[in-house]
Amino acid sequence: MPKYESSIHMTTSKLILLALICTLASCEDTAQSNNTAEPEASPRPNEMYINMIRGNPNALDPVLISSKLSDDIALQIYDRLLTLDTLLELQPELAKSWSVSEDGLVYTFNLRTDVRFHDNPCFEGGKGRLFTAEDVRYSLQRNCDPQAKTVQYWAFKDKVAGANAYFESRLNEDGRVTSVDGLRVVNDSTFSITLTKPYAPFIYYLVNSLGCIVPKEAVEYYGDEFFANPVGTGAFVFQEWLPDRHITLTKNTHYWQQDEHGQPLPRLNTVRISFITDDKVQLQQFESGALDECYGVPMEIFDNIVSNGTGLQPAYSKYQLQHSPAMLTWFVNFLTTEPPFDDVRVRQAFALAIDRERIVEFALKDSPLSAAYHGVTPPVMPGYPVAEIKGLMYRPELARKLLADAGFEQGKNFPEVTFSVYEEPR
Repeated sequence: MPKYESSIHMTTSKLILLALICTLASCEDTAQSNNTAEPEASPRPNEMYINMIRGNPNALDPVLISSKLSDDIALQIYDRLLTLDTLLELQPELAKSWSVSEDGLVYTFNLRTDVRFHDNPCFEGGKGRLFTAEDVRYSLQRNCDPQAKTVQYWAFKDKVAGANAYFESRLNEDGRVTSVDGLRVVNDSTFSITLTKPYAPFIYYLVNSLGCIVPKEAVEYYGDEFFANPVGTGAFVFQEWLPDRHITLTKNTHYWQQDEHGQPLPRLNTVRISFITDDKVQLQQFESGALDECYGVPMEIFDNIVSNGTGLQPAYSKYQLQHSPAMLTWFVNFLTTEPPFDDVRVRQAFALAIDRERIVEFALKDSPLSAAYHGVTPPVMPGYPVAEIKGLMYRPELARKLLADAGFEQGKNFPEVTFSVYEEPR
């Protein structure tokens, strides 16, 4: 649901209140997605036109990506060493296998040798070359390079050996350090990362866009425009980006991955991603056939389209509704370093004053999965002990008492509070 794909919770240093865990819903033409339906001729065979309701990506250069939207698109163009399966378990991608030393400091990756970069003018003769371990070193090192305007240094700072020294040297332009010591090419098909101390979550950082592998030739060829001219090894090849309109990707005919039947991927020849930010306009485009799916149903007309939260009204029965709990979190943060939210009683009062059940039923028309009382983590997270996490329920009388105890009886003398809201999750 637009604006409500996740959970809303209040969080402080000691107190967390969840309000909403919501479902993602998308509508697709039944002929394309329902195997039991009689297939119809597609107006665009092997093409997919979709929309990103959040608007333009901020960049498609992995070291600049700071939004989920950019990440989603980038992962169609680039590959990483590792990926995640549906249970969030690590799986090989450009790395065929990997190992961790007994002391937890050295990660060694055995790389594929049959992967080529997309054909692009940045390469000699315009033909993409084979991917090697040097591309991994170059790509990961860019995350530590302030001259690349990286926003990803946080993942390497104080973790990867030599990352801090390299960043400072590049920042000061003193030439003292020319590479990150902990990023090492063993040979063309073997690469290692050495940490300063054991840090088990580090390997999971590499499944994000900061782990995408880029060729040095493309970065140097496009310079400051590389953010809008991505070149990778992924399933789709970048073709064009018309800001505020769309991005077009085409099939990588040399892609290395296959499906479970040994058939080459991807199956689509073209994907066009538009950037309509009005969910009602998006729905109109979907109904007109200009889009092949509609991610999100406008809340104002939710009841006109969706029946009982999971079905479709008769007027929309020719479509298929897909819905699943979101692996996302919407939250309300308190600034706990300044009054009034430096007082835990005020934070607790706010938490206890929110009737999440009524928000779900009336404001959101039962579109969420449920009201959320079980911590920050979405309950669909594999292995998450939902029942063991006890949150705060709606208790307005206790909220009033805590507010009074904090010196704001009946809300008197409570200062003005500024509440900032993202229109859409980034």
